[in-house]
Amino acid sequence: MVDQASFPTTPAGLQRARDWIGHLTDGDLDAVLISAEGTGSYGAVLGDVLADAGYRVV
Repeated sequence: MVDQASFPTTPAGLQRARDWIGHLTDGDLDAVLISAEGTGSYGAVLGDVLADAGYRVV
């Protein structure tokens, strides 16, 4: 684990989360694996935002 943070579940908050991850990882999509709870249910929107940006999400 590199870091952790909390963000609002609004569209703007999810974009902030995506940008925060990009900042921490210097945008290196191949070196990042995101583990997020609930991406098959209540966290599906977050999973979609991150996957659409090119991240591997489990």
